[in-house]
Amino acid sequence: MKGFIRTTAAGLCLGAGALSLVGCTQYRAHVDPCWPERYDFETSQVVKTTFDQQAANGHVLDQTIWNWDFERDDKGNPTDKLTVGAQERLKYIVRRRPVPDGRVYLQTANDLPPNVEIDRFPAKRQEIDTARIAAIQKTLAAYMAGRSTPVAWEVAVHDPAPVGLPATVVGGGNVIVTGAYPRLTTNFQGVLGTVTGFTIGSGGGGAGGAGASGGSGASSQQGQGQGQGQGNGSQQPNAGPPNQ
Repeated sequence: MKGFIRTTAAGLCLGAGALSLVGCTQYRAHVDPCWPERYDFETSQVVKTTFDQQAANGHVLDQTIWNWDFERDDKGNPTDKLTVGAQERLKYIVRRRPVPDGRVYLQTANDLPPNVEIDRFPAKRQEIDTARIAAIQKTLAAYMAGRSTPVAWEVAVHDPAPVGLPATVVGGGNVIVTGAYPRLTTNFQGVLGTVTGFTIGSGGGGAGGAGASGGSGASSQQGQGQGQGQGNGSQQPNAGPPNQ
C-alpha cells in the first residue's frame, strides 16, 4: 500500500510538472512575451518622427527671409534693400547657439507689380532673387566679421506659404467691407424684444398699464416674502413677547 501511494504521488508530481511546462510553452506561442515594451517603443518613435518633422519645418521658416523684409522704391517696385526688421532677423540667425545654421532661406519674389508681363515674369523674379541673395550674403558676412567660428553661408530660394491667419477687417452690420466678417449687430447683438401688454417703468414709481397678471404676481411675491419673514422671526430663540 505504501508503494502504491508513493508511486501515485510521484506520478502526480511529474504530470503536474509536465503540464505546467507544456502550458507555459503554449502560452508563449499565443502571446507576445515582449509586451508592452516593443509597442511602447514603436508608438514613441511615431510621435518623435512627427515632432521632428514639425520642428524641422519650423526651423526652415525661422531661417526664412520673406518678401516683406525688403523695401520698395518710390514707385512701389520691389528692391533688394533689407529693412531694419530683416537686419535684426539676420543678427538673430548669426547669434544662434551653439553655432549658427549656415543655411538661410529666401522666399522667392512674389511681390512683383501686377503690370509685369507674364512673359517677363520668370526672368524678372529671378533677377530680384539673385540681387536679394547677394544682399543677404553681404549682410551676413559683415555681421560675422571678427568671429572665431567661420560659417559658410548658403541662401536657398523656396516659396513657402506665410504662416498664420490674416487679420481680416471686422465690419459692422450696416457697413459693407469686402472680405470682412459682419458683426450681425442687428441680430444677436441688437436690442431685446418687448412683450405686448407689459412695460417697465423708470424711477421708484410703478409702471403704468401693467397687466392684472403682473399685479397679482407682484402681490403673491410680496405675500411670500412676508410669510418667509414671519417664519424666520418665529424661529428666533431670543425673540421677546409681542407688544400688547
